[in-house]
Amino acid sequence: MAGQGFTFEALHTPGHISNHLCFALQEEDTLFTGDHVMGWSTTVVPAPDGDPNHYLANLRPLLERPEAIYRPTHGPAITNPVSYVSSLIKHREHRERQIIDALNPKDPATLSPSWPTCTPTLTRNSTRRRRALVYAHLLALSRSGRAVNPRNDR
Repeated sequence: MAGQGFTFEALHTPGHISNHLCFALQEEDTLFTGDHVMGWSTTVVPAPDGDPNHYLANLRPLLERPEAIYRPTHGPAITNPVSYVSSLIKHREHRERQIIDALNPKDPATLSPSWPTCTPTLTRNSTRRRRALVYAHLLALSRSGRAVNPRNDR
């Protein structure tokens, strides 16, 4: 989309939600990231519309983007986008490994009793958020064939 003195490029970045978009403002070397990349935390990826697989897959191309500054919907501007996005990717990969490790080896359709340890940064009072986060990851693992979903709710 272009107008007098501005050119926006729309980027489809599903993950946080399926219809998420980021917008690059070429004249200002800026990417408006919405909720895809936030300036204060990693984004929430709520199931079933959000998908951690898609979120991670759509973070990686940002490493090749030319924009020098990201302006998220939440949090301050990000002036080191490659480093920041790299840390988000590492965080998400680590969280996924924690959840995979929490799968019950005797029954791959269940979590081991230690599953709350895969979300150590969430407070004790955030059980609902913890369950939602783990549920989203389990659905994503099921969609990609890396976990068993006995209810098959994709």
